[in-house]
Amino acid sequence: MKKLRRLQLISITVACLLIFGSIPSLASDIGASEQTYRIADYYNEDGSFSALGLGLEEIDYARMLTVEEGDTVIAGDRQFLVLAETYSFSFYTQSSLTRVIEWATEYLESLEESGVVSEIEDTVVYPIGAEATAYVTKLNGNKNDLYIIVTEYFSDGSTNEIKVMFKINNNAADIYELGDYFVYVDTKGNTQIRACYIVK
Repeated sequence: MKKLRRLQLISITVACLLIFGSIPSLASDIGASEQTYRIADYYNEDGSFSALGLGLEEIDYARMLTVEEGDTVIAGDRQFLVLAETYSFSFYTQSSLTRVIEWATEYLESLEESGVVSEIEDTVVYPIGAEATAYVTKLNGNKNDLYIIVTEYFSDGSTNEIKVMFKINNNAADIYELGDYFVYVDTKGNTQIRACYIVK
């Protein structure tokens, strides 16, 4: 009797697998791709496509991004895990980057309802701006120490400071590299700063 019952359970299990297929586990099966896509990277501040956005597949007036299971799509400070095997997002120009984020968030929320994506609860911290400042320390002769500081601002209110010292001549004007930033600084006289701004 026990042997017959065990055979019946095995038969039911096999039948379920044949009908429905295996049920994927978020812990083990999802993550074959695991790429991260930030919606804001594809747009300029005015809502037009950035260089990265222009690089997407073009369909009529839209741009198309295809994501895979395990990828993450970020809109503003919210992130969504892709559950579908593959899915193509259509991008359109908007009136501003703020409107882009609003549209993308609403779109991803609708996809969550249909099971295409699932929101990840952790809030995303992303950069919202950066500015450069500089000052000069006078040395003997015609050489000076130029200090450039780039302050990065993030969505959670935090900041990060990058500070680098460069040896320069009097009245030097040049572009200096600080990590991912390029800063133009124009000095005058001994310690005056005529101009200082991020160029990239």
